[in-house]
Amino acid sequence: MSCTLYIALIPARSGSKRVPDKNIRPLAGHPLIAYTIAAALQSDVFATVIVSTDSEQYADIAWYYGAEVLFLRPSEFAGDLPPDIALKRLRDEGRVYDCFSILRSTSPFRRAETMQRAWHEFLAEEGVDSLQAVEKCRQHPGKMWVVRGHRMYLLLPLSPSEQPWHSSQYQSLPEVYSQNARLEIAWTPGLSLWSAQSQETC
Repeated sequence: MSCTLYIALIPARSGSKRVPDKNIRPLAGHPLIAYTIAAALQSDVFATVIVSTDSEQYADIAWYYGAEVLFLRPSEFAGDLPPDIALKRLRDEGRVYDCFSILRSTSPFRRAETMQRAWHEFLAEEGVDSLQAVEKCRQHPGKMWVVRGHRMYLLLPLSPSEQPWHSSQYQSLPEVYSQNARLEIAWTPGLSLWSAQSQETC
């Protein structure tokens, strides 16, 4: 299946409690969000790059660095990014996109080449609804425990009985990956499935 219209959505809420204004904190002379906008534009795979924010200050920064801001998020959506809200607004304006990608500004070192590679690999696969960036776990969950009272239980009770993972060398353990927030892609018709699988907020 070919796709000609692909949109980048960059969530950037202003109300982070752990790191205030994390999306626009300065990094080497530019606000953090600028790096994601620049990489998305340089990748040349997106029909448009849109920042979703609840802040006029963030919107001004987004426009300055070349992104588009459709509207300020309503207060009921200030804590997360519902892609259907942005996509519906675009449809109402007669702008329909086949695919969307979520690019979080908290990954400023994500390169344009990474976006290009992910896009081409996504298109090359048949029968998939979405793509999720992952990374190899630094700490293997096969050696992790859950504490209940005065007892410990293996987090993953799946290891072979003849050689439990918790007592095995790392080299012998199966590779395990965890999702990260660097990049997600989904077909627009598969939005409901993507929303059910995605637990990230930004």
